[in-house]
Amino acid sequence: MNFFKKLIWILGISLIFTLIAVTNLMDRNRFIIIKDAVISIYEDRLIAKNIIVDLSHLIYEKEIASAASDPDFFINRNKMVNNEIDDLIIKFQTTKLTSAEEKVFAGLKTNYNQLRKLENEVSFEEGIKDNPFNSQIDRIQKNLADLSNIQLEEGKRQLVISKKAVKEVELFTLGENIMLIILAIMLLIIVFLYPKKK
Repeated sequence: MNFFKKLIWILGISLIFTLIAVTNLMDRNRFIIIKDAVISIYEDRLIAKNIIVDLSHLIYEKEIASAASDPDFFINRNKMVNNEIDDLIIKFQTTKLTSAEEKVFAGLKTNYNQLRKLENEVSFEEGIKDNPFNSQIDRIQKNLADLSNIQLEEGKRQLVISKKAVKEVELFTLGENIMLIILAIMLLIIVFLYPKKK
């Protein structure tokens, strides 16, 4: 085999190696995108959604006590509820927040702090139908509903990202298979059409 043929074989093998290495790296990046999307859906969306549900239940407990003018709740149970809400707010802060979430979450914290101030100012033995306490609870429930909607939208967005990455992996895999078939055909042609000279 002369130098020119050796060079062609070296270039051909190098091209095949480079092609496989590049597509492998691209596939690896796509799998990282898929993994990150799945982790984000669980850690930053499902856990956050669960925290929002728990917060809603606790706020609803306050709302029921307020509507029933239940001073026992505010004397005995309210401190525990506030501690649970504080813990849930801290947990929610540890999730990855989008800019929209940060804005709504800041409003939630502000409204909750206002609610805590009102709890010290309002007399729950009296009728409190027109009390600012109830309006503040409505604001908090609106914040929680907005956060819940954001979780759904962000979950959908992460799902779209992972689906796109999966399609890209499938496309590159198809391309790799086509290239391998073409290379196999070329190898067969070289072997059968150009036999060794004796």
